[in-house]
This record gives sequence, C-alpha cells and structure tokens, in this order.
Amino acid sequence: MSVISDKTGYPAEMLEAEMHLEADLGIDSIKRAEIIGAMQDLFPNLPKLSPEELGEQRTIGKISAYLGTKIAEAKKKCLSVV
Repeated sequence: MSVISDKTGYPAEMLEAEMHLEADLGIDSIKRAEIIGAMQDLFPNLPKLSPEELGEQRTIGKISAYLGTKIAEAKKKCLSVV
C-alpha cells in the first residue's frame, strides 16, 4: 500500500484491496511499471516480476496475492535446492 500511495499520491489509509487500479486509481501502464520498479527496489530478493502477468492483476488485492504466490514459489525453489 505504501508503494502505491507513494507513486499515486493517494493516502495509504484510503487504499483498499478491492480497488481497481485503472478505474479507481487511474494507474496506467507507465505508473504500473514505476510501482513494479519500486517494489523490486524495496524487496531486492523478490523474484523478477512479469509485467504481463502483473498487468492481468486488476486490483490491489490481486496484486498482493500475485506477489505472495511469487514469494512462495521462490521460497519453495530455494528449499528444494538445499
């Protein structure tokens, strides 16, 4: 929420999981790329995010779930290597 707040100017306490990025927040593809970059900077161990896959996630909640899935996949991959 803080990254979206920072990149859009909307207060974090106003943002809700069911908010649609384009319709509710006016986030276009350029702003979405900025958010992805900020997430990668904030969490450098986060797996590389696919802009195409992330673009399919239309709400804040769906993006959060997508990121959770990617993190879980990366953890599972690391554990299987050990």
